[in-house]
Amino acid sequence: MRNLQFPELPRQWSSHGYEIDELLGQGSYGAVYRMVRNKGTDQEEYWALKVIEKNLTKKRIRFQYRNDIAAARRDFGKEFNKLAREVNILESFMDEKYIVQIKGSCLEKMPEENYWRAYIQMEYLTELMDYAYPEEEDLESSNLESSDEYADLFMSLIADWRDKWQKPQMPFYFVQLPNHEKKEEAQDDSDWAAMREAQAQALHLNHTGMVVTTDIGKEKSNTFQSTLETGLRLSQLALKQTYGKRKMPQYPVYKGYSIEGNTLRIHFENLGKGFLHPDPVRGFIIAGTDRIFYPATVTVKKKEIIVQSPDVPHPVAVRYNWANHTDGTLFGASGLPVAPFRTDNW
Repeated sequence: MRNLQFPELPRQWSSHGYEIDELLGQGSYGAVYRMVRNKGTDQEEYWALKVIEKNLTKKRIRFQYRNDIAAARRDFGKEFNKLAREVNILESFMDEKYIVQIKGSCLEKMPEENYWRAYIQMEYLTELMDYAYPEEEDLESSNLESSDEYADLFMSLIADWRDKWQKPQMPFYFVQLPNHEKKEEAQDDSDWAAMREAQAQALHLNHTGMVVTTDIGKEKSNTFQSTLETGLRLSQLALKQTYGKRKMPQYPVYKGYSIEGNTLRIHFENLGKGFLHPDPVRGFIIAGTDRIFYPATVTVKKKEIIVQSPDVPHPVAVRYNWANHTDGTLFGASGLPVAPFRTDNW
């Protein structure tokens, strides 16, 4: 990949006084710069400029395509066309609320050089630059010691952002913590599970939504292993809740419970046609008044779950997927996982 440090701007920007003054970020896919116009004047304006550059190298042709230059160039052209389609889709959302705006684009393709480059001019959100983001070690230590405090802070952050942008109804969608450390069927003392619960408290605020990712990810990792799937779920959430697309899938949501003899019956919302589940269902634990949890057996009855255990003749509490790295297997008919929950507040 060529050096993307302060690339030369195409004429559609340079001829109108735009210049690049800062590299905001760079990765394997491209780089994002800050582009400024009328710098130092009262008409100063800033934009973000994403630059994506691809070069079909001789090494790729030799090893990936075994020197089949025609096939290599054909696939390379498809990559360019795919990017062009994505840019066109983004440009079709111009003037939509709550979406970062694309102002313009320039795509250059030079097949004789096996090379192409794309420039995408985007809205520059100056407000976001003032916020500090927590380091990973902060998330794993100090925050995990007080999930109640985290819940309050998280909801305060949402309210503060809405106040700063003067948009009290601004949608706020977030991703619940993924799996972490080794896989466990259940851990009644999981701080990570308590943090997931603290995040979910924000759903009490209007125009919020949460993506559950406990079914994706590797052991001993707290990064999302399926970026595509996570992004898809976020987009489905936005399309349904912000743009009113009714046919988008929903997450089954724990609603309440009732005790019936030696069983505990769990009730849900947003179930649609019910559950998708294997036999047996994993991830449930149950406890009596002694607060000692035991693995539970589960019976699925249409839109309810019946939980019991021979070790708990008088159940009072149930937890599902209450672990750092969950092992639960309960999904709604939509294909989306049931979020971790508990019926107690111990």
